[in-house]
Amino acid sequence: MGNLFTKKPKVTDVDRAILSLKTQRRKLAQYQQQLEKVIETEKQVARDLLREKKKDRALLALKKKKMQEELVKQVDAWLINVEQQLADIELTSKQKAVFESLKTGNNAIKALQSEINLDDVQKLMDDTDEAKVYQDRWHEVH
Repeated sequence: MGNLFTKKPKVTDVDRAILSLKTQRRKLAQYQQQLEKVIETEKQVARDLLREKKKDRALLALKKKKMQEELVKQVDAWLINVEQQLADIELTSKQKAVFESLKTGNNAIKALQSEINLDDVQKLMDDTDEAKVYQDRWHEVH
């Protein structure tokens, strides 16, 4: 029964973007692992073909390996972009939190200042000055 009144956290567009980027990062990492396996396979195939004296086919396997290595470089660049976007979102989120905190603090200062009457402050300072003058005179006399 208690669950009827609990609020579900609202999923924002930022949350969706973060989830999408993290999902893409995971898929790119998986793709990168697949490419690494293909590269290792092509290297082994090239070695085997060289042992069998099939130089042309070994060169073809090495070209395939080179192509896969270029794909790995491209995936690395994509991963860097995804990581950069995630970092940018996190930084912007922290900046927003700081801004909101500063705004709340500023509102608190304004609220406190509105409770203080400037005339009362001036009167208090005048009274304090008078008391100090009285105290100084008292010390001079005694």
